[in-house]
Amino acid sequence: MLDLSSQSLAQNLVNNKPVKNPRQLIRLAANNRVLFGYSLKHTELNKIKVKGKEWRKKLNATLVFLNKTLTANFLVIRTYKYIPYVTFDVDVFVSSEDYDSTISILRAAGCRIGSHDNSLGGRYKDMQKNAFKDELLTIDLHRDFTWQKRRFLDVSQMFKKTRRKKIENIVVAIPSPEMEFLLCMADIGHERFNITLLDIIWIEGLSHEITDWNLIQKQVAKHKWRRTYESIARIINTIAMDIYGKESIPFQRVND
Repeated sequence: MLDLSSQSLAQNLVNNKPVKNPRQLIRLAANNRVLFGYSLKHTELNKIKVKGKEWRKKLNATLVFLNKTLTANFLVIRTYKYIPYVTFDVDVFVSSEDYDSTISILRAAGCRIGSHDNSLGGRYKDMQKNAFKDELLTIDLHRDFTWQKRRFLDVSQMFKKTRRKKIENIVVAIPSPEMEFLLCMADIGHERFNITLLDIIWIEGLSHEITDWNLIQKQVAKHKWRRTYESIARIINTIAMDIYGKESIPFQRVND
């Protein structure tokens, strides 16, 4: 059950219900990664909106850079979330065959390349590199997702049923809703260890696009993280009931 302040924030963002004092919810909105979207609805939060737009310009510049620079097929992942928000990095996926050449291309374009192998419990070696370039957001380049040195999905699925979406006025390729959903759930359970209102809004949006929940269940069962998945799903559904009056994630099982 959401507390009254969280309920007020959620209903303002999702259903445009008014709040009495928008400034009282600033910290809550920031902690839930929805401060920019919240500021767009309230003129008294104009300074926050202006600062957020500066970061959104960096997002635009980063996506333009990626479209112009990368030669291999790539996906912008975990970035399209149905509402405007501020991010400080852009996650990108390429196949293993294109991974090393993409790193070389980024380096030649002026990026500084750093390892991410030891972050937050570690990763399998060389599954992710971070690229840094002045005036751009950090680019997190992935060829697999191995938080806590585990795997959560078959990366062979990543380029299936891809979508084209506009992010900050730039059209990019993104994964299927099924793969984005798996990445969100795995990230919550094995990297960030928290659930934000932005996650709830993202998952609700994905739930309207997902057509193959069975694929999701098979991936969870194959990679043996069902218990974590179901624990997170129950929490998300409880919150979704408070906001949307319905659950966002259906429960169904396949055999391990």
